[in-house]
Amino acid sequence: MNTKDILILVKTYPEISRKYTETVCTGGILAETKELIRLYPVRYRYLEGEAQFSKYQWIRAEISKSNADVRPESYNIVENTIKLGDIIDPGKDWQEREKWVLNSKNVYSSLENLWAAQKMHNTSIGIIKPKKIRGFRIEKKDQSEIDEANLKKDSVVNQLDMFEDRKDLEIIPV
Repeated sequence: MNTKDILILVKTYPEISRKYTETVCTGGILAETKELIRLYPVRYRYLEGEAQFSKYQWIRAEISKSNADVRPESYNIVENTIKLGDIIDPGKDWQEREKWVLNSKNVYSSLENLWAAQKMHNTSIGIIKPKKIRGFRIEKKDQSEIDEANLKKDSVVNQLDMFEDRKDLEIIPV
């Protein structure tokens, strides 16, 4: 385990997990190398008060390269070692965030270039700056997908140990 400074960039909606109850896929940038990393498992809603971080917030935590995941960006985090740092506010020109996020180690000129990095190095995380956004689409889940997700959620929540809070998770229908 190594203690590292990480700028948190993204957090996904919680995903039900039989092993961890739920996890939030969390991406960040290592301060020392400016490289993107994935932190797992993060049971965000179960983190104790002072460990719940925001996007664009620095944290310091013990992490280690994941042995179970071949992707070079995947790290395991020890949740009870998370210490919160400063938040980088967006500001008027976004310059402070930009120097971390849009650095040459993380930005790919096209999806094809990111796929090439995946084939060569198992890279699975990268930033692509679109020239133009042509649209945005949201698709509804069908009722069987929602029912299946609710069954999985209920089976996991019902198996929690007696000392853990039960935190309901709304299954988003899209």
